[in-house]
Amino acid sequence: MENTNKMKWYHHLGYALGEMSYTIENTFIASYMVLYFTTTIGIPALTIGTLTLVCRIIDAFTDLGFGMLADRTKKNKMGKFKPWYVGSLIPTAISFVLVFTVPGGIGTGSAAAVLWAYIMYILFGSIFATVNYQWLSAQTAVCTDDPKEKRTMITWRHIAMAVAGIVISYTGINLILGFGGGNLMERKGFMWTAIVIAAISLVLGIYSAVTSKERSVLNQWAQDSVTTENPAEKLKIKDEFKIFKGNKMLWGALLINMFNFMLATATTTLTSYFYTYYVGNPIVIATVMTIATFAGSAFNIIVGPILTQKLGRNALYFISGAIVIICWVVTFLAMKNVTVLTIAQCFFQAGIILFSNIIFRSIPDAVDWGEWKYGVRAPGMVSASISFFQKLGMGVSTFLVTAALTWVGYKEGAIEQTVEAANGIRLIYPLIPTIFVFLSLIGFFVINSVKKDELIQMRKDLDEKRGRQFDEKNAIV
Repeated sequence: MENTNKMKWYHHLGYALGEMSYTIENTFIASYMVLYFTTTIGIPALTIGTLTLVCRIIDAFTDLGFGMLADRTKKNKMGKFKPWYVGSLIPTAISFVLVFTVPGGIGTGSAAAVLWAYIMYILFGSIFATVNYQWLSAQTAVCTDDPKEKRTMITWRHIAMAVAGIVISYTGINLILGFGGGNLMERKGFMWTAIVIAAISLVLGIYSAVTSKERSVLNQWAQDSVTTENPAEKLKIKDEFKIFKGNKMLWGALLINMFNFMLATATTTLTSYFYTYYVGNPIVIATVMTIATFAGSAFNIIVGPILTQKLGRNALYFISGAIVIICWVVTFLAMKNVTVLTIAQCFFQAGIILFSNIIFRSIPDAVDWGEWKYGVRAPGMVSASISFFQKLGMGVSTFLVTAALTWVGYKEGAIEQTVEAANGIRLIYPLIPTIFVFLSLIGFFVINSVKKDELIQMRKDLDEKRGRQFDEKNAIV
């Protein structure tokens, strides 16, 4: 008899579009929010860096709260995580637009402008984006128990991230300048661009909500003949935090994830400054990043899944890390040669997405470890902790970037920068991301300390508990 609980193509598509819904907003925030507040609104770079750090820390702790709340939410026909996601879609779209809608009556560089930035960014990041990201992260653990389907989900997720990246790379700066009459200082350019992106994100999110289903939770507890409700609802907070004890897969993934997002955040933030102030032509951003994102995405869609299947975590880490570092060396040497810069970015986009596979492959194991060792299955807490470190890293990265911009002499509210500031931007553009790649080695060594035999035994024991046949060949995601 056919297994009707297996994921169909439209389920994978829905999961992918949910990722795309979140990513186009998050990528636009990472790429243009700092530029908007410093160049268009005239707030000092370090002030925005501090704002981002504070808001991300608040946001990160909110993640943990949502994680525990989601794990304790009583499951209904929609599931445990899905109701939160559905309820967040419209508020997320509205709060996203408000970030880029500083009223005309608020003066450039004023205290009121800073206050608006704090309120709206906290609103978007700490409440609504938290729920969105948590849902998407938890899906790799609760949508299915099948390792093959989890790998397929990861592939679809990467495709979605690639498409979202291409959309923002091509349309972002073009829409800003188009709506702003070719003037980067015009506020309405950012506002109308945000409205367009929020509308697209909302439509994609609705489709994701309609097609998603939490199969793993339903399947697992029904087979155990305990109850159709997840026992995690009855967990005490101290019990749920047990998943962190000795969970090297989780701690390693947390550290790699943090430095990976520090790398990505520094890159996306500095890209707009590099091409605007050093290369001297912001419209080049659309050309370079669209080609690079498309090429990198094509590599990861065609070659990435093969490498992910064939290579172990060690090889995957070192190959992708080496690609990223080489790209930044070439970027520094290329100076204003747009052709060379584009080629370097093509390889960088391929390397960084391949790099993130290590994180996605570790999440299911991190969730299962808690159940195996302590009888605590808490996908909400795991995904919340991943998001916690991600957002902490993004906040720290943005703060460091703005501190570096201040150090090299960047002047807020000015299109023209000094030669010293422009050359300083050229220096920090490749240097900061390269440092983060080397720091990610810490997380790699933590994950690498877990023995393969131990992971196989974990999967075997859990499959026996769930009444599933153990498949050693596909035991490790």
